[in-house]
Amino acid sequence: MPKSVVISGGTRGLGKALSLEFGRAGYSVTALYRSDSVAAAELTRQWEAQGMSGRCLRWDLGEPPPRVDVLAGSSTTVVLVNNAWPQFEPKPSHLCTWEDYENGCSSGLKGAVALTRTLLPRMLAAKSGTVINVLTAGLLGPSPKGFAPYLSAKQALVGFGSAVAAEYRALGVRVFGVCPPFMDTPRTREWNGRIREAIETASGGATEPAVVAASIVSLAQNASIAGAGELHAVP
Repeated sequence: MPKSVVISGGTRGLGKALSLEFGRAGYSVTALYRSDSVAAAELTRQWEAQGMSGRCLRWDLGEPPPRVDVLAGSSTTVVLVNNAWPQFEPKPSHLCTWEDYENGCSSGLKGAVALTRTLLPRMLAAKSGTVINVLTAGLLGPSPKGFAPYLSAKQALVGFGSAVAAEYRALGVRVFGVCPPFMDTPRTREWNGRIREAIETASGGATEPAVVAASIVSLAQNASIAGAGELHAVP
């Protein structure tokens, strides 16, 4: 049976690692991206070199989401990974404006809602489907300093996932969150050096995205995972 995965923010950092790992697992991958055509071209080259089935699809939140057949083809087994999140720089809460809080909700949360709504009818028709929301380890343990807007928006995504799970779990749709640790990605490399060093020290080092991606794909394929809105630490 053909199986597909749709990954938002799928061409850089953890998203790229997920696109490659799901490809190795035999999924047909659709990696969504907003503007970085260079990263999309490089990911496409890597898929082709390794004989995987994947394609990059540009989508901006200012546009309607692509149709379900564009996103997932004719696949009845569909996984959605809500990974995309807007760029931000950690800073103390007293320096954060309301716009900093809106940034995560108007981009990250909005994108997750739009894609989930688009793919849910296909999942419900097949009585099967998985929605994975990428969160952060800061929701499971001590919160890192400087992440108030980020954590607030991620908590909203937790609430959304729990609500969708409550409505559709009995109809075959699994929904759960994954909470990766601090990772070494193109995005985190752009942060202020002192801030990054402090976060890395507090986290015990930076984890490679490929390690996290392998753990997430393993969870996606594990039929014993309840998918009732619960959160999983990865890797």
